[in-house]
Amino acid sequence: SELDFLEIKMELGRMCLELEQVLDGIYVTLLFYDRERNHVFHGAGPSIPVEFFDFFGVINEQGLLDENCASCGKAIYTQEVVQTDIGTSALWTNFKDSIIEYGFKSCTSIPFFTHTGRLAGTFAHYSNRPNNLLTQDEVEMIQEKISMFSFEVQTISDRIHEYTKAGNVSLTI
Repeated sequence: SELDFLEIKMELGRMCLELEQVLDGIYVTLLFYDRERNHVFHGAGPSIPVEFFDFFGVINEQGLLDENCASCGKAIYTQEVVQTDIGTSALWTNFKDSIIEYGFKSCTSIPFFTHTGRLAGTFAHYSNRPNNLLTQDEVEMIQEKISMFSFEVQTISDRIHEYTKAGNVSLTI
């Protein structure tokens, strides 16, 4: 039901807040990926202004998501952790001004998967400090945290997948 779905989104938001308490100076957002349409959708990011996510709407509308599209695009296409300094990385050339406007100067994007192994999206960790990259221990801690929310991830990923298969054009998660 929609109420259950809302509760799932709230749980993912709480997960983001928990990670922000542990990771100094990091703002966490969760993006879901629709492979069929090559789109990303805001899943959670309670500490980031809602307007920030317009950035991903533009990427979807203009068909810009590829392996050279910021940290998340690279993480989606390589299915590997990608860490960048927004001011100097070529991945941010076309987007850096709009991201720096929010004070973000570095980003770590960690892909996550459904229990069936399908890419579900990326966990983006933004910092207001340049080159504030996560350690391997922090990345592993985040991956473990994601696995603790596998039901929620699977539910939202399945909803996106079913929605796309039904031929729907617009989706809000």
